[in-house]
Amino acid sequence: MGFGSLFSLKIDDFNKKLTYWLVENFNALSSELVFEDGRRIHLDREDVGRFLGFPDGDIVIEKKKKSGKCALYEEWKTMFPNFHKVTTGDLAFRMMQCVDGGDWFRRHFVTLVDSVLIGKLQSGYINPLILNCLDDVSKIREFNWWDYTLNTLLSKRLKWDEMNKYEFNGSVLLLTVFYLDKVGVLAREMCRGHSGIYFMDDGKGRGNLQSGDMIITREDFVTMRPEVTEHISD
Repeated sequence: MGFGSLFSLKIDDFNKKLTYWLVENFNALSSELVFEDGRRIHLDREDVGRFLGFPDGDIVIEKKKKSGKCALYEEWKTMFPNFHKVTTGDLAFRMMQCVDGGDWFRRHFVTLVDSVLIGKLQSGYINPLILNCLDDVSKIREFNWWDYTLNTLLSKRLKWDEMNKYEFNGSVLLLTVFYLDKVGVLAREMCRGHSGIYFMDDGKGRGNLQSGDMIITREDFVTMRPEVTEHISD
C-alpha cells in the first residue's frame, strides 16, 4: 500500500503548548507557518512525502458524500454494533482480526490512517467516508495522498477558525514534524532516506500511535504475520 514508513513511527504524544502554537500560527490561505519576527516557512505537497512517507499517485481521492450511496460503507456498518460511534480502538481491533491481510484489512488500515493521521471527525470517532474509493484496494498506492493530506490540513485549519478555535482535528503530526525539521531541531539526525517521523522518539523507545484512546503500537505491527505487514509497505 505504500505506508511502510509507519513501521518507524516513534511518538507517544504531542506537546499541547507546541501543538496549539503551530496551529495558531499556521496560515491555511498561504500554507505557511508564520513566526513573530515575520519569517515564513512554506508547507507544500512534497513535504507530505518527505515527512510522512506517504505514497503519491494520480488518482484523486473522492470520499463518500453524506447523501451518497456506498456499498462498502453499508457493509462496514454491519461490522460494528454502534457504527455511529466507532472509536480508533474499535477499528484497530477489527483490523487486527483480519489476519489474512485481505481486502478488509487494507480498507480498515486506510480508514484508520485517514481518521487519525490526516483528519479526524470533530467528535473523535472514526470517519469511514474514504471507503467510497476503496473498492479496488490494489490502487491504494496510486492515490494522490500528498494533495489529499495537505488539502485536508488546510481545510481543517480554516474550519478551526470558524469553530472559534475548538479542538483542532487536522494533521498535528504533519505540522509537528514539518516544524521540527525546518527549524533545525532534527537537522543533524535527519536522513532524507527516511520519512521525518522515523526520528521522532521520546528516547525510551516507546512508539504508541495515539488519538484520545490507544490505537495500535509498533509492537502490534511487529507481531503481525509477515504476509499481513507486507501489504502495508507494498
